[in-house]
Amino acid sequence: MAEGSLVNEDAVRALARAAALPLAEDRIAAVTALLGDWLAAANDLSRTMSAPEHRGTAPITVFAHPPTDPKE
Repeated sequence: MAEGSLVNEDAVRALARAAALPLAEDRIAAVTALLGDWLAAANDLSRTMSAPEHRGTAPITVFAHPPTDPKE
C-alpha cells in the first residue's frame, strides 16, 4: 500500500460500518492491504485508459437486460 494512501484501517472500519458489513478486527489489516492495492491498480488502469490513444477503446462485453415494458 502506498504511503499516504486514503485506504487505512480507520477508513476500512468506517466503510464496513457504513455498509453494515460485519468485519472482524483480525481481518482489518488484510482488507486494508487488499483495498489499498486494488485502488492503486484501478487508478493506474483509469489513467492508462484515459490516454488519448485509448479514447476510442470500448468494452467488448455487452450487458443486456430484459425489457421493462411487458409489450416488448
